[in-house]
Amino acid sequence: MAAVAAEAGAGAEGLQEVKKEVLDSIKKAAARVALAAEAVRANSYVEEIRPNLNAIVTAARAWAVAASDLSNSQNKFAHTVDQLGNYWAGPAYTNFRSYAAVNAATTGKNSATLFNVGMQLIGIYNNVAAVYNSAVQMVYDTYAKIAEAEAGDGKDAIKAAIVAYSSHMSERHQTATRLVQDGQSQLASLVAVLSQFTPPEAFPSGVGDKTRWTAI
Repeated sequence: MAAVAAEAGAGAEGLQEVKKEVLDSIKKAAARVALAAEAVRANSYVEEIRPNLNAIVTAARAWAVAASDLSNSQNKFAHTVDQLGNYWAGPAYTNFRSYAAVNAATTGKNSATLFNVGMQLIGIYNNVAAVYNSAVQMVYDTYAKIAEAEAGDGKDAIKAAIVAYSSHMSERHQTATRLVQDGQSQLASLVAVLSQFTPPEAFPSGVGDKTRWTAI
C-alpha cells in the first residue's frame, strides 16, 4: 500500500513539473508575442515620423537660388545705371542714381537674408535627420533585443528585452517631444530671419518727367 502511495505521489510531482514547464512555455511565448507586437508598433512609429528630407533640401536650394538671382539682378541694374550716366544727366538722372544706390544696399542685405533662410532650412534638415536616425536606431536596438530573447531559453532574456524596450519607449517620447520643441524654435528663428527682408525704396518722383533728363 505504501508503495502504491509513493508511486502516486511521484506521479503527482511529475504532473506538476510538466504543468510548470507548459506554463513557462506559454509565458515565454506570450512574452515573445507581446514584444513582437511592440516592435511592430515601434516600426510604425518610425514610418509615421519619416521626414520628407528631399523637400527641405529643395526648399533650401530654392532660397539660395533666389538669393543669387536677386544679387545678379542688382548687378545688372547697377551696370545699367552706370551706362545711363554716359548718355544722360539732369535732376531726374541724379534722383534715379541716388535711388539706385540706396536700393543697391537694400538688395545686398535682402540677398543675404534669402541665403540665410536657406541656411536655416539646412539646419532644420540636420536636426530632423538626427532625430529620425535616433528613432530608427531605437527600433534596431529593439529588434536586436528580440533576437537575443529568441536565442535564449530562459525567461530572464525575455524580461531583459521587455525592460530594454520600455526604455526605448521612453526615449521615443523624448524624441518626439524634442522634435516638436526644436521645430518650433527653429521656425521662430526662421520667421525672425525673414523679418529682416526690407522692401525696396519707392521709385523717386520726377524720374518719369522727360524734361528733367538732359542728354549729354
